Amino acid sequence: MRPIVRYAATLLAWLGVAVGVLAVPWLEAAPFPLTPVILGSSTLLSNAPIYIAIEEGYFAAWGVEARLEEVRMSAQAWPSLIAGQLDLYAGSYNAGLVEAIRRGARLRIVADKWHMGVNDRGLAFMVRQDLIDSGRFRTLRDLRGLRISVGSRGGAGDLFRQRVLRNRAFLTEEDVTFVQVPSAFVLDAFKAKTIDAALTGEPYVTRLETLRLARIVVTGDEVLPRAQLSVVVYGTNLLARNPGLGQRIMNGYVRGTRQYNEGKTERNIAIIRKYTGDDEATVRQMQWPQIHADGHLNVESIMEFQAWWVREGFLPQVVPRHLVVDLTFTRRAALDLAKPR
Repeated sequence: MRPIVRYAATLLAWLGVAVGVLAVPWLEAAPFPLTPVILGSSTLLSNAPIYIAIEEGYFAAWGVEARLEEVRMSAQAWPSLIAGQLDLYAGSYNAGLVEAIRRGARLRIVADKWHMGVNDRGLAFMVRQDLIDSGRFRTLRDLRGLRISVGSRGGAGDLFRQRVLRNRAFLTEEDVTFVQVPSAFVLDAFKAKTIDAALTGEPYVTRLETLRLARIVVTGDEVLPRAQLSVVVYGTNLLARNPGLGQRIMNGYVRGTRQYNEGKTERNIAIIRKYTGDDEATVRQMQWPQIHADGHLNVESIMEFQAWWVREGFLPQVVPRHLVVDLTFTRRAALDLAKPR
């Protein structure tokens, strides 16, 4: 083969490979060996960016093999993160997290996983449908004597319930009965009539409405506007032992949040259905949680929760924000994802 022909053939072959790589940049071979990480969470719609990052290979592209482990209550996550049994946690948070940090634990909130938006019904206070149909419940004053589901104490849910009871129903906590039910079991509890009301999020809000088990009486944005409801938390393994791995996880996560923010595309719906088990119509009907595409946190909201926890006796004092929140991972992710790969 003459040199110019050989050169042209080589160039065309190289271009063919290059075009293939450019067409699916996130499916190319990862530049890092795959490292397994244990991610604690429960099955919630706000985990969609994580599911997307797993299914689309965004974690794998950064050498991360994410393994999901069920954590039903946020209070269970903090000891596991401290002990290194979990690498990171994605979900709600409470005063217990900040108290652990105050006592010296290497834990930090590093990214947004759900913040309350305008006209947001993704978080809702719901009452059993049969109580509404029978006339037992007409207004919030009728919460008196009812059983209300609660999750981990000292979280956003406590502030929500307090504002509903005190400011809207004009009741005290002594006027109702609290029953601790993890979010994964709220639907079953409504069905069994072991609870009368609950604060819950998607996908359970839409499931409860579709099955006519409960109806929304107060939406989250009415009570906690702009609140930082759910977060990603790094533990000892990623903060002290391997922060480089923590950065690679964040890069994959932010890539997932960006695709999530493309909205209810066919691909996003298919991925969410795989993990939640809901049909397509239900997933389309759900109020998708608002999550910043760059993982940005509402730090002021986190500090406002702290101030409330101190007033209510859940915390002895406010912990400085730089000890609670670490924004370096999301900031670096924006830079890393802007680089050609």
